[in-house]
Amino acid sequence: PVPGAYITEWQGDSSIQELTADSLGNFKIQKTNKSDSITVSGAFAESFTSFTSAKLDIDKSPVSVYLDDVRGADELAGYISLLRGVVIDSKSKRLLDDVSVSISDYSSITSVGRFFLQSNSTDTTVLISKAGYLPRNIPLTGTKVLVELELNPSLRKITGYLMQKDDKPLDWDFKQGSIEIVDDATMSSATSNRDGRFEIYATPSGTLSIKDPDKIYLPLTVEVKSLLSKTANPELVVDPKLSKVSGKIFTAKGVGLCGITVKDQTRDYQASTDQNGKFEMYATSSGTLNITDPHEIYKPKSVKVSNLSAEGTVLARSVSPSKKYDLLVKIIGDDGLPLPGINVVIEGTTVGTVSDPCGVAVLKTVDSKQYVQFSFVGFKPKKIKMSEMPNEVVLEQER
Repeated sequence: PVPGAYITEWQGDSSIQELTADSLGNFKIQKTNKSDSITVSGAFAESFTSFTSAKLDIDKSPVSVYLDDVRGADELAGYISLLRGVVIDSKSKRLLDDVSVSISDYSSITSVGRFFLQSNSTDTTVLISKAGYLPRNIPLTGTKVLVELELNPSLRKITGYLMQKDDKPLDWDFKQGSIEIVDDATMSSATSNRDGRFEIYATPSGTLSIKDPDKIYLPLTVEVKSLLSKTANPELVVDPKLSKVSGKIFTAKGVGLCGITVKDQTRDYQASTDQNGKFEMYATSSGTLNITDPHEIYKPKSVKVSNLSAEGTVLARSVSPSKKYDLLVKIIGDDGLPLPGINVVIEGTTVGTVSDPCGVAVLKTVDSKQYVQFSFVGFKPKKIKMSEMPNEVVLEQER
């Protein structure tokens, strides 16, 4: 099957309808004139680069058209082997996604069950594997193949949700990565999504190790058999050495600083301040926070977690600002709020950037005699000479 193939019906030189094949390569065209023709082209450019035409026979159903997928000689240059194919479940015959197809110098992941492999390797076999299925080695023959994978009979599918005590959801707002779940017997792994849901094929007599890369939650080991008879909801516990802290970083004039990095010195975990200079994170209760400005405009500062003030933390402006960039400017609106996504371009060139979520724009190699243009839909454009560039550029809204 060629899922997603493009089918076009023609009357002479005019296209009268277009459609795509479904996941099994099927399509249906309304009966029109017998003299009409159709062209079919592959949905995956790397797999199918040419097309074929066929006359419609309206008395024949269904219509089957086979792609002429011979690749050009120029595309074969540099490759000694080509393999393309479809991977399906051996029982249900359904297309399998997220299957790894690999050889020593190339790997591919199936999409809508399909894969395409090209290689300079002298290896003669390709490894095809997917979590929960028995892996297969197939010959690298340069032909099209249909690969059937069998579910591993020694594994069971486990699905569930990671929760806190009393079925409370995890604090995902404070996490920078997913939770990792590992089958200790096979070392196969899976990750949870942002709702805490996970799915893994595991050894029924074994254990699962659950680890939080952000180290907010303590590691947990759970027996697989305890999860077989019900929906798996392992309970995670916040590390008792941590506490949830919040604060505000601002200038000596009381202006909140956006995009300032606040890092727990004890562990590899950090947060950033929002547009108002506020932050919230889990930090080591007895530890220290390192506060730094990634643009080096303000001096770094260290504050003990126990000494965090409700009034916030003041950062002093650096006496010798960073020279990492020729242009480093904050763009704000006439209401004083940062403006993200502003177009910043050196006049007369294609060199430019856009301001980040905190309204900061940086550029290298800008001459002092050049002009910089600031523009965005809904705001009056502004042009400023580099030698006269202020620390903050204010854009007015168009009224």
